[in-house]
Amino acid sequence: MKHTRPQRKPQGTWRKISLFIAVPSVVIFSYVATKEELDHIHHLEHDPPKFVAYPYLRIRKRKLPYGDGDHTPFSNPLVNPDPED
Repeated sequence: MKHTRPQRKPQGTWRKISLFIAVPSVVIFSYVATKEELDHIHHLEHDPPKFVAYPYLRIRKRKLPYGDGDHTPFSNPLVNPDPED
């Protein structure tokens, strides 16, 4: 008769990996990403991008069906500057 070692349950291994590697990794990377995004927003508030009037931008054959008719729903005044009229 052979003596066999009891098999370890794979669920326990994956649970430990999830708790001790995955969860802390998500927390750390979330903190880093949030910090970088807040730094980027702070930079844009103090040094906003300048509008460059390229001929192929802002071509409107008719008004857009939402809002003021000139901005898309995804327009962000912080990163999408308007032309100085």
